[in-house]
Amino acid sequence: MLIYGGEWDDEPPNTFGDLWEYDITYNTWLQKSSNINVSHHSAIVYNGKMYIFGGVIDNGIFTNSLWVYNICSDSWVQKQDAPFSRAEHSAIVYNDKMYIFGGVDENFNVQNELWEYDFCKDTWIKRNRLNPSLSKRAMHSAVLYNGDIFIFGGINEYENQLDDIWRFKIPLDLIWDIDSNNKWSLPDIIYGLQVLSGIR
Repeated sequence: MLIYGGEWDDEPPNTFGDLWEYDITYNTWLQKSSNINVSHHSAIVYNGKMYIFGGVIDNGIFTNSLWVYNICSDSWVQKQDAPFSRAEHSAIVYNDKMYIFGGVDENFNVQNELWEYDFCKDTWIKRNRLNPSLSKRAMHSAVLYNGDIFIFGGINEYENQLDDIWRFKIPLDLIWDIDSNNKWSLPDIIYGLQVLSGIR
């Protein structure tokens, strides 16, 4: 397990660029190569490498940087910057693409944009507009299950906590849409959580 970045609750917050590896079998911690100080970022794994996108760096600055960590060589390489800065967003890997949804931009505006990063081409594009019924949100969770992306909870631009779940069907042409019948709610409002899929 890899733990990267974060912040100490101070004013202004102190961010960290430490990378730690936890060995579940031997219950041991090992510090690895550090990188930029960042918090409120996303982390995914693709082809055995960890990709870190966005977040807030020192002095509260929002970043659009994308970094990849090679677990075998314990080294970092910077990839193509995104044309937008984002924090408190979600990141999902589908085939050879990473999808960034929602989050907060550098002007502290909550978003519901969907961006696609192509691992093979090292390029960014903005995908089709989503269903307008899907509210802007940050601090939500996203999981991939059976080729569908599920978005849960979060907080909207009015700082209202959300309790809804949305399912995005991803056809081969990657046209994104949602049917109102594919929306569910939970009895409690939750944000800032993590969700796992595939557990029975």
